[in-house]
Amino acid sequence: WSIDDVWGASPDDVWAVGAGVIVHWDGTAWSSRLGGVAAGADAIWSSGPDDVWAVDYGSDVLHWDGSSWSSIPILPIWRELTAVWGPGATDVWAVGFSGMILHWDGSSWSKVRSGTTTGLFGVGSDGSGGVRVVGEGGAVLHHRP
Repeated sequence: WSIDDVWGASPDDVWAVGAGVIVHWDGTAWSSRLGGVAAGADAIWSSGPDDVWAVDYGSDVLHWDGSSWSSIPILPIWRELTAVWGPGATDVWAVGFSGMILHWDGSSWSKVRSGTTTGLFGVGSDGSGGVRVVGEGGAVLHHRP
């Protein structure tokens, strides 16, 4: 395995992803959760066992609903995505190359203006209800919904 990212919601709900790899730790053993997603993923995040999000440099956003993966198309706004995170199931953020920031509101993805064309590689909480995004060249962006 070549693991690119890991996310754990609890000690018995841990996900790891990489090229051709999506695996889940249930507290006892790792099991493959590729389920038709042959490419694997580059980044993963979940709000719980039935709400897992994964992104890949070359595919749509993937969503695990507790039993299977679905691919959520984001064309024509697609760019290569590198990270995914959210404070909840209806508030998920994905970032990527060319300044790409996407937001999931529970029903669809929309593009959020970043004001940059630099590669973005990390997304997370700012600790006060906003979102921080980091990227190439020391870029640090802040979005307050």
